[in-house]
Amino acid sequence: GGQRLREWRRIRAGEAQVAVGARSALFAPFQRLGLVLVDEEHDDSYKQNDGVTYSGRDMAVVRAARAGCPVVLGTATPSFETWQNAVEGRYGLLELRERATPRPVPVVELVDLRQVEKVDGHRPLIAPEVVKALQACFDGGGQAIALFNRRGYATCVQCGDCGGEFACPSCGVSLVLHHRQRTLTCHYCGFHRSMPEGCPACGGALDVLGTGTERVEEALQTLFPSVPIGRMDADTTAVRGAHHRILAEFGEGRTRLLVGTQIVAKGHDFPGVQLAVVLGADHVLMMPDFRASERAWALLTQLAGRAGRGAVAGRVLVQTHHPEHHVFRTMGDPAAFFAEEERSRRMMRYPPFYRLALVRVEGADRDRSAQAAWALARQLRGDAKEAGVDVIGPAQSAMARLVGRWRNQIILRAKDAGALGRWLSRHTLSAPQGVRVPLDIDPRDLM
Repeated sequence: GGQRLREWRRIRAGEAQVAVGARSALFAPFQRLGLVLVDEEHDDSYKQNDGVTYSGRDMAVVRAARAGCPVVLGTATPSFETWQNAVEGRYGLLELRERATPRPVPVVELVDLRQVEKVDGHRPLIAPEVVKALQACFDGGGQAIALFNRRGYATCVQCGDCGGEFACPSCGVSLVLHHRQRTLTCHYCGFHRSMPEGCPACGGALDVLGTGTERVEEALQTLFPSVPIGRMDADTTAVRGAHHRILAEFGEGRTRLLVGTQIVAKGHDFPGVQLAVVLGADHVLMMPDFRASERAWALLTQLAGRAGRGAVAGRVLVQTHHPEHHVFRTMGDPAAFFAEEERSRRMMRYPPFYRLALVRVEGADRDRSAQAAWALARQLRGDAKEAGVDVIGPAQSAMARLVGRWRNQIILRAKDAGALGRWLSRHTLSAPQGVRVPLDIDPRDLM
């Protein structure tokens, strides 16, 4: 807080001419703003969901317009909204057709998990083809990155006898096992408990199901015992300075394999990386959200950009059960990807062709929350059609209970953003005591 205030005062006094920061840098008190740069403009973290919801990227465009200065949205994987704005001429499109490194971005090679032979009734976590590629990389003196976008050791712990599972009392989701700490943790509210030796209900043996980065790290260390491995996810980077230390160790070659969640795909420049592997793409691809394909395409494209940045050509291998998916067929070609996406987005009336607003109705009492959602939806439908607004729902949110609150949602959809805004301004989103009704304009997801 104190450091931020000092920087704010330096900017206001004219001592600093450039501000570098996260969302809050948008509000730096420059008197003569001349340029706004938004790096990785597609990133979901630009959206603030707590308190006043806003998109840092969209606010950057607004601030630049008001200051009468240019704004540059930089990314290798544009969001569909930004791409469509460029296609329709609202934004100028500047393309960097050559990579800054000697070698081109490697072509993604798919490993069809349906064709991988089972061992003891189960398909191996890491396909033989991927193991072979990793071994060749290490034998040649190279480094590798392995991405698995779930942290923890196992995503579910279940009793093999009675079938009982450990769920978060506030969120209703399965607790994730963190093996080294022997804890079961909720990744949404932070609730945790110690891992028991047996089932608390019947005493039966516990089975660990699903996979996280801890388990991936363990499997890779077993396969390559002499290769030093670093792991980078929200758990290993929680301590201050850990993020820099892990990257420094990899950059200096003290670790040769970096395992992690999507953090490992973000903009790092390591010339020694000759191989990038995605060990689990499908759970990103199959998320119940209209941006699932867009997120998967961006994540895989960003990871592909980490390989082959030095003198040696890189390889990218992706394990999947869905090799025919258009995300894989259009890797490296944004125009082709968005052309494929456009068909379904237009048909389903999703952004960027329609504008959405998400009304969340949430409360500690399940029935009261649901009743309030139905009453509000009936009220909103009163004059929606003549205003050109669709009122969809209510429905239970995909995450039905979060941090002790039952969540229902109503989706508002319109072809014209102005019409949606004017219609919303005539309505008060009210609810009975104990029920909150937050409004999210242009939601990044509908979860």
